[in-house]
Parts: sequence; C-alpha cells; structure tokens
Amino acid sequence: MESIDIRRLENISGLRLLRSICRLGTLSAAAEEQKLSISAASHQLAVMKDFFKDELFQRSGRGLIPNSRMGDLLPRIIQVLDGLDALNEDESFDPGKVKRQMRILCYGVGYFTFILPILSELFAEAPGLHLSINFYPKDGKAVEFFKNGFADFGLNPIPPTVQGIHIHPLTTLKYVLLLSSTHPIYRRWKESHRFQLNWLLPYTQFIPSSSKIGYYRPWLQLAEQGMRTIESPFFHTNSFYIEGSNAVGWIPEPSGRYLEANSGGRLGVISLPGEKKGEFVPKLFWHERLENDPLHQWVRSKIISHASSMDLSKPLL
Repeated sequence: MESIDIRRLENISGLRLLRSICRLGTLSAAAEEQKLSISAASHQLAVMKDFFKDELFQRSGRGLIPNSRMGDLLPRIIQVLDGLDALNEDESFDPGKVKRQMRILCYGVGYFTFILPILSELFAEAPGLHLSINFYPKDGKAVEFFKNGFADFGLNPIPPTVQGIHIHPLTTLKYVLLLSSTHPIYRRWKESHRFQLNWLLPYTQFIPSSSKIGYYRPWLQLAEQGMRTIESPFFHTNSFYIEGSNAVGWIPEPSGRYLEANSGGRLGVISLPGEKKGEFVPKLFWHERLENDPLHQWVRSKIISHASSMDLSKPLL
C-alpha cells in the first residue's frame, strides 16, 4: 500500500464528512449533518478520494458502502477527529462550552432508567450537547461500533468482554409483576401479601426474553409448566393490554413503578420475594480510547451518580 503523508492533509472537514458517510450511508445525509450543500460535499468527497488514492466507497441501491480501504482508515480517522475535538475542550473542562454529540447504544429499560431521568440536568449544564440513542445490537456488532467510533457508550446487562472495553456496573435491578388492579391475583395479594408462582398458570404472561443466560427468570419456569406465553420486550406497550385483561407482565421495577403510578389506579405491581425476583445488574461500558475524554468522563459521571442514588421503590419520572 502506498504511504500517505498526512501532513499534506489540511481538509479536516473532509475527514468529518467521511465519518458521517460511513455512519449514515448516504452523501446527502452526511452533507446535512455536516451543514454542507450537496455540491460542496461531493467536492470534498472527491478531494478525499484523490488524497487517499482510492474510491473509498462502493455504490449500492441504498447509498454508499465503505470499501476495505475505507474500513481500514475509519478507526484512524475517528482517532484523529476525537483528538481534535478534545483539543477544543481546554484543561478546565466546561460543559457549557461543549458542542458535540454522544452516541449511546442501549435497551429500552436502560434508556428509561438511567438516561431519561438525567436529560434535563445534562442539557441545563451542557446546552450544546446532542445525544443519539439507538438499540443495542444483539449480533456482536457492538464492539465494532465502539472501535469505529459509531458509539460512545453502551448500556446492557451483558457487555462485551473483550480487550479495550471498560465496564462499570450500575445498580441492581429486579423484575416485578405488572397486572391489572382488578386481577384476582392482585386482589388476593393486596389482602394477604402472599404470592405463589403457580397461581399465575391459568393466565397469559408477557415475558421480556426466553434467554436462560445471566440470572434467574421466573417466567421460564412458568412457560415450562405450560403457561401461555408471549415474548415481547416492549414493556410499556404491553401494559395497554394488561390493563384491560387478566394477562400479567414481567417488567423491571423502575418501569413497573412508573406505569403503576401513572395508570390512575388501573395497574398494580407485585414485588416477588427471595430469588424469584430475577435480579440483574446493568453495565455502562465504553472503548478505552474515550477513557480520558473530558466530555465522556462528565457524562458517565452523571449516569453513575444517578444510578447510585436512585430510589427504586418510587417512580423515576
């Protein structure tokens, strides 16, 4: 491969355009993100192709796909741009001067529990901060996203355990049972504060996952005993059906408490005793290249501080 003298590259905005094209997949979307006209973006892309002496992308029906050369360059381009962004943040970091986007991969409950409650605080102190929230991928692509700079944070109970990923456990969460306040089992529990799993067998249960990895899942025991089961991770949407039926739903406690408090008395929550409560620990994780980034340190300190001070017996929002 021909060597490249990076000292001849003065067009930093062209590097930003390449990063945007890789992430968004089209020149038009990348131009919009970089606040460029299509003609200006097209010219910058041509300059980058000439500089790197490669086409960099392949055209497809969906837009532009990075070729192998662009794939090799992307991590280094991201490292350069991250370094330049860090230079703009002086040694006495001031979140009020920040003008950057943080990209977070998470799942619904993680977003609801650890991100939404601190949004007002984040934006009050850092009005120039922008967030991009996307689903955490299940196919092992998360590590690639972190390495290539497509994500700054991950939030999931089961993080990737590979070299270069830093992991911080947050707080222990547990599953509760969400059901209609008119449900026979809820009424029985309110009167006696007694509960047995096998009482649920005649009914339908909404479960978040059929996976057996990580922690005790009481709903799997019920499914094995023949209980009608619907696997659905859409906790809040499931509540609309649960409210008007005798179905029940397994839901992490923060979401359950919120739905109970905002249902006008139509929903109730049963907290299970002992091992049946299905405890798990969400983790916050990031790539080592961001360990000392001032903005990253500030945002993750906000998430970790919130997680350590939550009162899970009350609604978060």
